[in-house]
Amino acid sequence: MKNKIPQAFFPIVMIIMIGIICIYSIVAGSNTDFGNNKEVGNLYGDFNRQQKQYIKENSTITVYVDSNLRYLMNDDGTGYLWDYMHNVLKPAGISFAFTNDSTEADCYLMVIDDKLREKNSEADYTTPLFQVEGTIFAKENKADLAGFNGVIMDGRVDAGDIKKIKYDNRTIDFTEADTAEEAVRTALENDLDFIAGDRAAIMNVLNGSSKYIAEEDSLYSSNACIMVSKETPALCEILNECLYAADRNVITYRAGQKWFGGNAPRYMSDSYEDMYMLVLIIFTAVMIAFFIYYQANKNLYHELNDRMEKLNESKRELKTTFNGVGYYLAEIDLEGNILDINRAFYNFVSTDTANRKVWDVLDLEHKYEERIQQMLKDIAEGKATHTIEIRLKKQTLDIDVFPIENGRGSIEKMLFMAMDVTRERMAERQLLQDNKMIAVGQLAAGVAHEIRNPLGIIRNYCYVLKNMSDENVKAKAIEQIEKSVDNSSAIINSLLNFSRISTKHGETVDIEDHIWSLIQLNNNILKKKKIDFEINCEDKVVTFLAVESLDMILINLISNATDAMSDNGSLRINVFKYADSFEIDVEDTGTGIEEDILQDIFNPFFTTKGNKKGNGLGLYIVYNEVNKLNGTIEVESKPGEGSKFRLTLPLTEEGTGKEEKNDQGKS
Repeated sequence: MKNKIPQAFFPIVMIIMIGIICIYSIVAGSNTDFGNNKEVGNLYGDFNRQQKQYIKENSTITVYVDSNLRYLMNDDGTGYLWDYMHNVLKPAGISFAFTNDSTEADCYLMVIDDKLREKNSEADYTTPLFQVEGTIFAKENKADLAGFNGVIMDGRVDAGDIKKIKYDNRTIDFTEADTAEEAVRTALENDLDFIAGDRAAIMNVLNGSSKYIAEEDSLYSSNACIMVSKETPALCEILNECLYAADRNVITYRAGQKWFGGNAPRYMSDSYEDMYMLVLIIFTAVMIAFFIYYQANKNLYHELNDRMEKLNESKRELKTTFNGVGYYLAEIDLEGNILDINRAFYNFVSTDTANRKVWDVLDLEHKYEERIQQMLKDIAEGKATHTIEIRLKKQTLDIDVFPIENGRGSIEKMLFMAMDVTRERMAERQLLQDNKMIAVGQLAAGVAHEIRNPLGIIRNYCYVLKNMSDENVKAKAIEQIEKSVDNSSAIINSLLNFSRISTKHGETVDIEDHIWSLIQLNNNILKKKKIDFEINCEDKVVTFLAVESLDMILINLISNATDAMSDNGSLRINVFKYADSFEIDVEDTGTGIEEDILQDIFNPFFTTKGNKKGNGLGLYIVYNEVNKLNGTIEVESKPGEGSKFRLTLPLTEEGTGKEEKNDQGKS
């Protein structure tokens, strides 16, 4: 009795399974929508804004059908293709119409091969709609043939591969034809031995003729896709969404059964209907042998399949993202050899990169090559790295390298990323120069006044030289003239040095002397507002840095301090020297800054001066220039008491290499 229970259980299970399959077959056979279970318009909500806008602006999509596929449609437009397109596009609520005029079409239904892709390299292609199977149609009396001469549809099979094929140990000789109609006509007119091409297309042209019989074996399979201009990416995305949502296996199978008795193109070879009995027999044997084992492990099996599918999907998405980004990306090994690159990188270098060093492909200078090698070494050792900036002729690139770890956490590969920042650097330089010119305009009146005084002295002593004969008086006059010229020259040189276009080159600077030269440019407004100023530098500070950046920092801080004070204010600039850095404090007795806006003062376009006095870029530029000098800036302020800006910069000697960091931007 105990043995009968499992013996009866397995047949019952198999009967239930067979019943389920039969019910499924009946339900699937009664599905008039060819397997597309979505309702009309059900896909529309999945489209993005651009895709919806395209559908709104284009009520009907016109489709041009390639001549090699027109056998799939009747003269009135009905047929296999109409049923296929209708069931694919119906869930999106999209209307379509076929056209014979390629110039009026929105897209083109074609059999895609390598020649077509090369000819239309600027076009996008959808996922395949269905597959066109190719085979050989041979004469019925082919056994009596000495050779084997025929015609092949152009582009379907590589000519070199065809020449290697032998049919029943007979060498194949052939010509090519552009269409199925031309291939059949050529074969009939020249009494050729065979025709090779699209099975359904040639059968349609032969129209029941028994002179040429189709072989059972497939010669090739080609994809039928919709070609869309890259100028309308939304259309390609809409069509792909529809195709992904549709059950193309069922659609092609049902349409083929309806219009061609099963001989039409299919999405993939579908032998479900013919193999049900064999599958059931095999399935029954496997179920009896492994039923218990399957029941115990089926959940694990499904979970593994789901994870594998998600993994493959993630790989595809990652590959798409890798090729889609505008950065120059390369996958490299620990030695810097290129393993893979994205499309942007290939378009940038336009050369072979396989197993070449990344710095050789980019043709970098030796100093940049050493920096990248050091980055790779640091990353391999687990150290933090910084973005580096390199210059290639007329371009500027920001370089980053990121580790790629394996499942054990070891670094086996790295991701090399280069971003073209040429425009950004040019914009930054132009912004810096524009701000300089604004400052120059503000300082011009004061500089003119400072120069006018020495000119007055020169004029007076020129009068003395003309009217006095005393040599001592003349000598004193000449001395005063020379002194006035030197003073004027110093002021002009300070203004020219400040206004020159930034080169980012470092110079050795005496900080106290340099601050005094900048004060000269503001001397007139300081006198006009009766502002007392003082510069204190207990120790001599000489450092190597980008002078233009320091100028922009100090001029903006001095100008802001002057604007913040009314008459009889006080401006103090204190310089302190430390072991490997120095500090500049700019302190005023102005109106101060409210505590709740202190965190915003370095943001671009934020100003407390009003639209007429400030553009909100001064302190933003100060903050960026301090970062470029690898320094820090802090602010202390109390409303009604004044503000203190504390600038800390590294103390660097020429030749140490630290100045090169000024070209790297932010870390």
